[in-house]
Amino acid sequence: MVIAWCTDDPSRVGEVVDVPAPGETSVIGRGDSAPGAARWLRRRPWGDEPRPPLTDPRLSRAQLGLSRKGQDWLKVSLLGREPVMVDGSPLTSGSAMHVTEGSLIRVRRGLLLAVVRRLELPAPPGSNHSFGEPDAHGIVGESHATWLLRARIAQLGATERHTLVLGESGTGKELAAKALHDRSPRGGRPFVSRNAATFPEGLIDAELFGNVRNYPNPGMAERAGVVGEADGGTLFLDEIGELPEALQAHLLRLLDHGEYNRLGDGRARRVDLRVIAATNRDVAAIKHDLAARMVLRLDVPPLRERRTDVPLILRHLARRLATEEPTAAAVLDDDGEPRIQCGLVERLMRHPLPSNVRQVEKVFWDAVVSTAPGQPLSAPLASLPTPAPNRPEVTDANDDRPRRRPEDVTKAEVLQALRDNDWVREDTWRALRLRSRHQLYRLMDRHGISERDDPG
Repeated sequence: MVIAWCTDDPSRVGEVVDVPAPGETSVIGRGDSAPGAARWLRRRPWGDEPRPPLTDPRLSRAQLGLSRKGQDWLKVSLLGREPVMVDGSPLTSGSAMHVTEGSLIRVRRGLLLAVVRRLELPAPPGSNHSFGEPDAHGIVGESHATWLLRARIAQLGATERHTLVLGESGTGKELAAKALHDRSPRGGRPFVSRNAATFPEGLIDAELFGNVRNYPNPGMAERAGVVGEADGGTLFLDEIGELPEALQAHLLRLLDHGEYNRLGDGRARRVDLRVIAATNRDVAAIKHDLAARMVLRLDVPPLRERRTDVPLILRHLARRLATEEPTAAAVLDDDGEPRIQCGLVERLMRHPLPSNVRQVEKVFWDAVVSTAPGQPLSAPLASLPTPAPNRPEVTDANDDRPRRRPEDVTKAEVLQALRDNDWVREDTWRALRLRSRHQLYRLMDRHGISERDDPG
């Protein structure tokens, strides 16, 4: 279980408490004097850092009881006096609820806890940034998905091969591309970045490859183009799928041999560069022979796959924008921590966030302009609708078939069910007779199944 937000001490966001072993109970509350008191940790790939107990005087010494219920479920019991909401539903005194991965537990108005799955974190070399802060490449997050991304960047960054970065809009593909460059032997050399969708129509070749003096019009200066500018370093072409296929074909000789021609120049030039391209479209939208030359792939996960990073990203955005924009300066307290209502974080974590980090930034600004100076930020209703409560799924009321164990479901069955249901996960886990969508997600991870790689 992870602290998703702590109004009284935002620096504790991201800290975790291990759930108890079967047959044991852990107690979350103020201090550590209660029997079975939970121990808080900052979990890093290289080891756990013990943290002090919670000190909020409004918490009971024994506020919540946690006990394990099977492999994928926890039982949360209300022990203290402070009101508690579990996935939007109130937990009454002396009662208990079963929760699973992805559930959110809010204690009064200031403490938000998220249920996560315990996974071993990979330890990429050179990653020793402070907990919860941006790493050396500007990537924020302590979730398993983010540490996997860092490990993959470290692995691919050490190569010289051309690379395709895949991810939805707003996930940070350019940040990942720059990290690949910095991790490579070319780090410190030019990193030239252009969005292919912004090349002026009719001038794409000139923008890419440059032109000789007085061509195509008298008086035109000689230009190196982005390819020439990136010689010795890395050329990053964002939204490569927006280039017309005919112009994508012009990149093939460059990718194969480093050769190209400036407009108006009859002789071939040669450069030494690595090309990193990115797209938020399906790989099939890229010319097949261009995609075949981008032999390495880096997937940047969307925020819905690393929801516990959302509060850390919001906190980082608030700090950065407060130093850049006077309008946002009032969101920070005297210690430099942002004043943010717990409800805003909860709604962000429960919202789909289709534009990812860009949407988090938009919600931040919506909150800034609608909140009185010096008051905690809250989400305007129009900017971020509250989703329906995320209650645990145990069975489908209209389906009395027995549930299947994940270990009995084969990769072929998962793929076929996904295709039969048009890759709608909510329909697929029911079709496979699993207990929850989270079991489907884990099966997809285990078998390495991704919609982008589906040949069917």
